Amino acid sequence: MKKMLLMVVVLATSLTLATYGNECKAETKTAGPKRGGVLTVSQFTDPFNLNPMFHKADLHMNRIAYNLYDPLVDWDFEKKKLVPALAIKWYQKDPKTWIFKLRKGVQFHKGYGELTAEDVAFTVNYIIRKKTPSKFLFDFVKEAVVIDKYTVQYNLEQPHAPFLLSAASGIAGRIVSKKAFEEKGVDAFNRDPVGTGPYEFVEWVPADHITIKRFEGYLEKGKPYIDKIIWKTVPAVYTAQTMLRTGQIDFLPDPNFKDIKRLKKQENLEVQSTGGANWDYITFDCAKSPFDKKEVRQAIGYAIDRQAIVDAVYYGWADPDDDPLPSGYLGADPDIQVYPNRPDIAKAKELLTKAGYPNGFETTIITSAKENLRRATQIVAEQLKKIGINVKVEQLDQATYVKRVRGASDFKVELEDIGIMSMDPDSTFWWFHHSGTVRMHGHENPTTDKLLEQGRIEQDPVKRASIYQDITRQILEESPYVYIAHVSAVNVYNKALKGYKITPLGNMLMFKDTWLDQ
Repeated sequence: MKKMLLMVVVLATSLTLATYGNECKAETKTAGPKRGGVLTVSQFTDPFNLNPMFHKADLHMNRIAYNLYDPLVDWDFEKKKLVPALAIKWYQKDPKTWIFKLRKGVQFHKGYGELTAEDVAFTVNYIIRKKTPSKFLFDFVKEAVVIDKYTVQYNLEQPHAPFLLSAASGIAGRIVSKKAFEEKGVDAFNRDPVGTGPYEFVEWVPADHITIKRFEGYLEKGKPYIDKIIWKTVPAVYTAQTMLRTGQIDFLPDPNFKDIKRLKKQENLEVQSTGGANWDYITFDCAKSPFDKKEVRQAIGYAIDRQAIVDAVYYGWADPDDDPLPSGYLGADPDIQVYPNRPDIAKAKELLTKAGYPNGFETTIITSAKENLRRATQIVAEQLKKIGINVKVEQLDQATYVKRVRGASDFKVELEDIGIMSMDPDSTFWWFHHSGTVRMHGHENPTTDKLLEQGRIEQDPVKRASIYQDITRQILEESPYVYIAHVSAVNVYNKALKGYKITPLGNMLMFKDTWLDQ
């Protein structure tokens, strides 16, 4: 099995940050960055919108938005620290107050003027007050206040250890133009966005492509290098791989894992991979019978053959695991394991009998449009037959899937994956296990809630690690989520693309520093 590379843990004041090492082919050295050219990137479906204020667990929106907008601060995966972006300086005035000093002269796309503290405060306060889909990333922020033209203050409800990673960087830290948003309105802005990023929006042809172009007024002079990026919608990964081999597209973020070895042998292609900040999982509507009984959920945890899924679906490009913390995250401990990588059928049947289901039961499991997850769901259905659980599989398009799992829980069992929103352990737990959060489905536990709240407030990394280990034990006991594996991030692209660097965050594709050597 291809072993996931261990992250390097870095401790900073009040934060514990982490990054993965890269494993990739060495690029041939060239004379240096060149300007020009068009890069075509594959995506398997259209995004819901292109507005970070309306984030809806949308992988494709994130990937494009990382190139259209800049964050206040950015995580440098090589330097292993937060670095300036729109903000050149930041500090805590007190445990519940953060001050950001903005870079002067940053321009918005399409002539919408200079970014100021008004734009930052507007972006944050709109999300909070309108309770947009991105609100879950700001559930601890009271408001943002303009101090002067280039200074903005975030007032928090309580001290929050992962604040910079959760709300000031990543997709949450991206800032929109207040003027453009108010002029266009929500619907128009969502499909004709205005940010300060290295690329600006050109056009969106539904179900075909989205085009963005180099922003000549970008804050990093001389960048970006590529003239245009076309995000081509190609629903079938097999089709996308053929298009990549024949030069019809240049970049494939999510290849079929069984084909990676063959793609590596293609002379015109480059493969980069690294351990993924993600997890595949099964979850339940814990308010509905029979999944309101933890013994049923535990039985499924014991019945799953994680290693078989890693081998058959990911061809070794994943690590089986029964908890949500990838290796290297603060609090990750390989010794905290309850559910084995190989199934324990006898234990699973014993638990089902204890729950009152000695002969099993019938249920339905839903999954999304992702080919790997559809294959995994079929395998899980076969595995559960061994303990008497007969599963009907529903494979949904992405829009229907999101509607069914977010908000009102319109499912019994769900199999899906999650790309972790930041490199802090809070992102792997809070929104899934704390009462009332966006992906918590009918399972409330006051002990878990208290631990999660302590983890957000505690500033000492050693104490935080201990808290998240306790949370892991609690979750494994209750099993509202049954975890399967952490999947490697793998990108395949034309060798003409230079300067590209993969990250563990699957929702991040950044082309600011890349160029085409052709």
